[in-house]
Amino acid sequence: MADTTREKILGSARSLFGTRGMRGTTVDAIAHRAGVSKRTVYETFTSKDEIARLIVEEALGLFEENMRRIIQGSDDPLEKLMRLSHFYAEPQLSSKALIDLQRDLPELWERVEKVETGILQEMQQVIDEGKSQGVFDAGLSTDIIIGALTGALRTTMAPEFLLNSNHSIEDVSASLFELITLGICCNSTRRRARSACARAYGTGGSSGARD
Repeated sequence: MADTTREKILGSARSLFGTRGMRGTTVDAIAHRAGVSKRTVYETFTSKDEIARLIVEEALGLFEENMRRIIQGSDDPLEKLMRLSHFYAEPQLSSKALIDLQRDLPELWERVEKVETGILQEMQQVIDEGKSQGVFDAGLSTDIIIGALTGALRTTMAPEFLLNSNHSIEDVSASLFELITLGICCNSTRRRARSACARAYGTGGSSGARD
């Protein structure tokens, strides 16, 4: 029973933090959505900050676990970069929650930044691996490739962009990845880049892209 109550409270807080942010979520609201009393919340957790810490740590743990699965799941640099890019574009925490985290729980924000740095380092290793195998153009700067890819992903995956677009997240991610990889891949691997996108996202690739 205690575990059920705990999970109800965490689930309630997780949902509210995502829509209202941490500052905009009260313990009363968490209790109401969980169907328990405010007293029960405080008997289960010491504070709203403790709830936030548990939720963030859980999200970061899943993020790191999934990232390891991607890295270990393929030996193909193109495939790994595609999956890492798509994974990077899917936020584990809402923008409102991240803003509040940065302001109110700086020690957890450092954890978030550390995890983000980790995935960027993995992307760098994958790109360098691809260069050594002749998959990616060795003459291009790895830092610039990562900056272009992650910058474009952040822009196109922003809620304000998606809300004004008729395309799904999968379509946007697939088209963007194809656009970037057609530029960084060697001529011999461009067709494979299209095939990788088609397999991953169930699309035929961007209609405007040509070898």
